[in-house]
Amino acid sequence: MKKMKAVIVKSILMQMVCVFIISLPAYSVTRGKKLIESSMHIVTAQQLRRNLKEMEKSPFDGLVVAMPVFGAPTGTPNMPLSRAFENRKWEKAWFKTSIEDLKVCRSDKLTDIFLTLNSNPGSVDWFDDAGWKQIIDHFRIAAWVAKQSGAKGLMWDPEPYDKPLYAFGYTAQANSRKHTFAEYCVKARERGRECMKAMAAEYPDMTIFGYYLESSILGLNPWHKYSAAEAVDPKLNLVKDGWFSLYPAFIDGWFDALPPKMKLVDGDEHGYWYPDETGFLRSVGRIKTDGQLLVSPENRSKYRSQVQVGFGLYIDNLLPGSRWAPEGNPTTPATLEKRLGFALNAADEYVWIWNEGGTFWPRTKEPVQIIGAQGVVGKTETVEIKNWEEKMPGITQALINGKDPQAAETRRLEAELTSKITNGKAEEISKKGDFSNGIAGAEGNILLSGTVNGSVDKKYPVKAGERYIITAKSKTVGEGLASINVSFEGATSSSIGLWKGLRLDQERYFYQPKDNPHWMSVIMEVTIDPEVVSMKVSPTAVCQRDSMDKIWFDDIHIYLLKE
Repeated sequence: MKKMKAVIVKSILMQMVCVFIISLPAYSVTRGKKLIESSMHIVTAQQLRRNLKEMEKSPFDGLVVAMPVFGAPTGTPNMPLSRAFENRKWEKAWFKTSIEDLKVCRSDKLTDIFLTLNSNPGSVDWFDDAGWKQIIDHFRIAAWVAKQSGAKGLMWDPEPYDKPLYAFGYTAQANSRKHTFAEYCVKARERGRECMKAMAAEYPDMTIFGYYLESSILGLNPWHKYSAAEAVDPKLNLVKDGWFSLYPAFIDGWFDALPPKMKLVDGDEHGYWYPDETGFLRSVGRIKTDGQLLVSPENRSKYRSQVQVGFGLYIDNLLPGSRWAPEGNPTTPATLEKRLGFALNAADEYVWIWNEGGTFWPRTKEPVQIIGAQGVVGKTETVEIKNWEEKMPGITQALINGKDPQAAETRRLEAELTSKITNGKAEEISKKGDFSNGIAGAEGNILLSGTVNGSVDKKYPVKAGERYIITAKSKTVGEGLASINVSFEGATSSSIGLWKGLRLDQERYFYQPKDNPHWMSVIMEVTIDPEVVSMKVSPTAVCQRDSMDKIWFDDIHIYLLKE
């Protein structure tokens, strides 16, 4: 299902083709996909419980949540899920309070809650059996906490923040002079397999959402374009990567024991820097194809069927002077809106937002967990966090619009048309009776039934540069797809032949659930290009099977806008 933005039709063939390539994807399917909030100032289960009603007003469909522990021995990190890669025993009882707080946060709006799970501090060597016994138990407990609390799954962060920083770096391992890189890869895969078995035993149908999986080493980073997958032997070439040389082997172990109903999401953090649609689409191709080369052949069918591609967007590159702004495309609320539309269109299901300099939640002055370069994971500070809408007015609406570009375009056109009519700057050129086939009866002006491709057409003389807004209603019973089609004719036969032959027209579809046969409305904008002398507006029905399938049209209005 696609929704198409009305585009300015170009009179030159190459221009017309480019218009379609560029403008269609931004208005493709984004509905049903989800936007997840993730922050350095991570929300705890207790904060979510206190502020749930207010937080449900946000544009997000879910968020990443921290689970503080209570009753743990002195010296235990307050947020142990952020320090899964350390040799420390955890107890399930510590998480009971946070589980109960999160369980009551049932929401029809914030449906997808993920619990943070980090690979810090990475202080246990892969050959340390005693240390890994604890780490594997950490993964088991993390999955158990997610299941018991009703979370969608885990938000997995493999990035190193704490010393020694290189949990997945071969040369940083204590025994790297004793064991070869190949031996470490075998051991890392074994550890990954054990961790997945532990998680699957507790929550076999959860989603593990990684800020990145294989995308970490596919050359998608604009400052680090080396891709291990391009080597003759990808695994041997991985040793060059300081941070993530052992990471693919660990993930390969996940696939060894991955249960059939578990979903993995490669969240491709490099989406921070993709300035346009091409970057997001290229990433999808690289992750879904090249990414398989980093997985053992026996696991590639699981990779193809159980890995989704998502994207990260970084809010802080909105701030003036940010060195993280996408190259050649400094970010503003308007460009954020566009990039979010591109990301959601390319993603399988999820796009996540990372932010550090503000918050989307109620302003607060309380202990929060600090993650990343500005503090050690697990540390808490009492800080006052300003709301992003205060720091960057318009950002909330930009996220709302980016999640559903078609709805945003509809709101814009409706507001403009209302203003133009109120101020006497909109002239209706359509007249009563322009659209009627005389058989619609009480349901509407037009009835199309049992047609594979049928329409009622009306031509209007137009001039170059004129802008029009067209509104219409439709109702479908049975099978069939309704649309308003606008096509054009030029002053010469050559232009008529070219345009008609390629059907370079504009359409707006009515998408109507079969079990909800009510009137649906559309609104579309048309700008008249040079050489065009007439515009044909056609309420159209396609794909009907027989006379039981009916599509009605009514209230078709065409307005010429005046400046």
